[in-house]
Amino acid sequence: MATINKDDFYDVLKEPTRENFRILLQNQMGEEDYLDFKKEWPEKEKIAKHILAIANSGGGCIIFGIEQKEDGTFEQNGLSKLKDPSDLRREVKRYLPPALKYMIRNFVYENSEYEALVGKKFQILIIDDNPLELPYICCKDGTILSDGDIYIRKGTESVKANNYDIDKMIQRKMNESKIPRRNTLNLEDHLSQLKTLYSELTYTTNTSEILKGMASIITSFLGTKVTQKKECYPKEDYDDFIVRMLNKKKKRIEEELDI
Repeated sequence: MATINKDDFYDVLKEPTRENFRILLQNQMGEEDYLDFKKEWPEKEKIAKHILAIANSGGGCIIFGIEQKEDGTFEQNGLSKLKDPSDLRREVKRYLPPALKYMIRNFVYENSEYEALVGKKFQILIIDDNPLELPYICCKDGTILSDGDIYIRKGTESVKANNYDIDKMIQRKMNESKIPRRNTLNLEDHLSQLKTLYSELTYTTNTSEILKGMASIITSFLGTKVTQKKECYPKEDYDDFIVRMLNKKKKRIEEELDI
């Protein structure tokens, strides 16, 4: 059995049109972590479990109206009745956290160049991938669901996540939460900001009292202001920092040249 063409799959997710959906079905495929097939809509708790699991596994979709046989082949029988999106939301709302987003798209083929689709109707449930909201946790007890449980996809099944699975989700969330570093400043701008920071740790004093009684020509020559460093001034001053960076850069160049 051929595996899914991921380009076709992502085309459907980005633009769930009749044509993209037809191409996806025409290219025979198997179930994946991000893709599931159902002959009909299951009862509400089972579909809620699948939605939670797919959302925790990077998003994906469930296609209704297609049955996968034990030998790996598919029967594209279509649905006897389309599911009303408002009915679905009412049925699964109690089990899903509000941040979990999904949508339903209907595909009815009165005619098609792919003969197996003619006169049939299908639905695709697309579950968003939003790492910042991970993990998605079940919100209510049920017959097969437990309040506080976390589900993920493993192969063709939606199962309860173990500690390792949860750690991976949290790590993915942390990676997504990192604020990207801005690289809009050039070296001159960075050095200018550094000089400004160093200048905030200095102060000036008036030396008129020290020079009082000395010849005016000496006062004129030496000036009456002295810059002093505050007690919290770093041990490494600006010039020392520049020298250290120069040495590091030279060493990096030597490594690149393999010298």
